Amino acid sequence: MATVKKLEEHPIASIFPRLTETALKQLAAHIREKGLLEPIWLYEGKILDGRHRYQACLLAGVPVITRIFSGSPLEAIQHVWAVNKLRRHLNPSQAAIADSKRQQMSDLYAPVKAAARERASQAAGKPRGKKKQPSPRQLIDEETPSTR
Repeated sequence: MATVKKLEEHPIASIFPRLTETALKQLAAHIREKGLLEPIWLYEGKILDGRHRYQACLLAGVPVITRIFSGSPLEAIQHVWAVNKLRRHLNPSQAAIADSKRQQMSDLYAPVKAAARERASQAAGKPRGKKKQPSPRQLIDEETPSTR
C-alpha cells in the first residue's frame, strides 16, 4: 500500500471555520460512497482549499486528488473566498469573522504584491539580456568605405 504524504494547511485556508466532528464524519461517509468530487487545491505545497475533504478522504480511505493553484497570494485569498463563501452556509457571526480574516490576510499579503509590481516596473526599464554583438562581417562592412 502506498504511503500518502501528509499535507499541511496553508494559512489562507484558515479564513473559514473548521467543520464540526459530526460534519466531518458525514463528509467522510459521503466521499466513501460517491468518491472525491472536488479536488484538494494546493498552494505553495500546502492545502489552500479542501482541508476538510482531505481529512474526510483519509478517514474514508479514499485516494486524495489534488490540483495546484498558481496565482499570487491575493488571488489565492480571492479563490478561497469565492469557492467557500456560499458553500459553507455560515451564520452571520461566522461570516463576519471569515470576512475579517479575509481582510487581515489581504492586508498581510498586499505588500508582497506591491513589491512584485515594483520589481516588474523596474525590470521593464532595464534592457533584457546581453546586447547582441556584431558579426565579424558586420564589423568589416562598417570599417570599409563603400565603393558605391
